[in-house]
Amino acid sequence: MEAEAEPKAPQSLQEKVKRWRELWDEVPTAQVEPYGRVLAPESLHQLMLLLGQLAMLDIGAWRGQADCKWKLDSSLVRRWKEHREFMGPAYPLDEARLRRHEKAVIERCREAGFLEPNAELELLAKLQHHGGATRLLDCTRNAFVALWFASQGPLDSDGILVGFRLSSDRALKLDTKMLECTVDELLQEAEGRLLWWQPRQSHPRIAAQQALFVFSEHVDRPWGSVNLTGERDMTGIGDVPGIVSMLVSSDLKQSLEPCWEPVFGFAEETLFPDFDGFASSQGISKSFPHGFPI
Repeated sequence: MEAEAEPKAPQSLQEKVKRWRELWDEVPTAQVEPYGRVLAPESLHQLMLLLGQLAMLDIGAWRGQADCKWKLDSSLVRRWKEHREFMGPAYPLDEARLRRHEKAVIERCREAGFLEPNAELELLAKLQHHGGATRLLDCTRNAFVALWFASQGPLDSDGILVGFRLSSDRALKLDTKMLECTVDELLQEAEGRLLWWQPRQSHPRIAAQQALFVFSEHVDRPWGSVNLTGERDMTGIGDVPGIVSMLVSSDLKQSLEPCWEPVFGFAEETLFPDFDGFASSQGISKSFPHGFPI
């Protein structure tokens, strides 16, 4: 009769960190502007390995962008850049000008009779959900939801997955009382840190996407207009403080494409579970979904 095997002793923190480093060193990196050196997994196996190891960090928000060349800019900043010829070179975008524009949008919204919600920040969130351009950066608590967004667009282009570290020295979490404050008051309270909050489950998209918002005072940095601070994280990779960035190559996009709906249950209809989302998923530019009768 064989003797029972002795249970393995739990790994010490030092052993875990050593193993973590060994696994990490197996993953290639790539140089991507404007982010500098980023992680560049070549397979689904490496991708899953990275996401598992990144759970050791205090990443509280993820954002996926379909083009790795896009900067970390809010929709309001992108709107300004899109129409900068209207402003002219004598009017560069800064926090004061962004804030004046933001206040004007809020006032026009209220003049049109859209008075609810009354709190400034929640009104911006509602505008954002209905397609308005605001300073809020759409993020999610779910890395795979962000990965879905990073994998959209042409399959022959590279996307980017960004994880924000939201420790208290880098970011300020807003509670329900703080949501009643103006943006000016919140920026003063943050003292240069990111601000973030998870909105109320008042819209089906919020629940489906596990959404949260990130924003900051406007800055002009190589990576975009979001103010990121602190030292580089324990990965030792990248030129942008306070984030972990990962290239989602065109090959990786193609590998993930057949998995989204059958494995993760992600599709435009499920992540945008309202009539506007359904109509958009049936638009002229969208391919027919799997199993669609033809």
